[in-house]
Amino acid sequence: MKNSMMMNLIPNQNKIQTSYIVCSTGRSGSTLLCRTLEHLKCCGNPEEYFHHKRIKGLKLKDNPENFINYCNKILQEGLTSNGVFGIKLHYWQMYDLIKMAKGSGLFKEKEDLNILNAIFPDLKFIYIKREDIIAQAVSTTIALQTGVWQVRNENQNQEGIKTQTKSTSNKSFIKFQPLKIYSWEEKFKDQNQRWLRFFEENNIKYYPLTYEILINSFETEIENIINFLDIEQNLIHNKIEKQNKRQSNEINQRFIRNYKMLPKLLLKVVNKVVNA
Repeated sequence: MKNSMMMNLIPNQNKIQTSYIVCSTGRSGSTLLCRTLEHLKCCGNPEEYFHHKRIKGLKLKDNPENFINYCNKILQEGLTSNGVFGIKLHYWQMYDLIKMAKGSGLFKEKEDLNILNAIFPDLKFIYIKREDIIAQAVSTTIALQTGVWQVRNENQNQEGIKTQTKSTSNKSFIKFQPLKIYSWEEKFKDQNQRWLRFFEENNIKYYPLTYEILINSFETEIENIINFLDIEQNLIHNKIEKQNKRQSNEINQRFIRNYKMLPKLLLKVVNKVVNA
């Protein structure tokens, strides 16, 4: 049920029939999923609207007007003409969103899930994770070095997206960073546990998905998600196809092999000393 008070504060809520959050971690396949849903033109436009770089300088905390105005803006941007809104949130982005919502003074006494439901009408959750967390961590360390986070199939440069340049022209630029891989592996484990705890504590029924299943059963999984969101199939006019290229290559595989040869206890101890 839509919150009448919030509908008055955020006019674009009136246009939304259903909304969903893609709950994710970095390098989990969430960008591939979201770009594909966006391409279908009837599944919302799920972006990282609360990425720290996007909201930097907007002064959303402790400023109700700024917060409401930004929510109204993203509800318009993330909406397709059939009334479906989508957003992607990593766990800490959701945490920051809820913190800002409470800081605005509008939701001081509300529980976390109630805040999300108040902002995003008729909310559903899609949870995507990666089974191979080591591969996820390796991919993250490489992306941080190259600046390449996604590559479109149509090879088009878009805002916020860097194409493959340094990583392909000079492979020696990419360094094997076992301590950073270990750190990201632990971070992803922690974030996945936090997502699952959030779902369990709030008794949320969500659509579960892994990167591996998405890659191997792509069309089937996209169709399942469309059904989960109760979107009419006749609204889909674009072909279901992968919008991003797979970036894993021999460098990823070599780093994964090298990392697995290192004693995990040693990595844990050294990482603790370095970060003491």
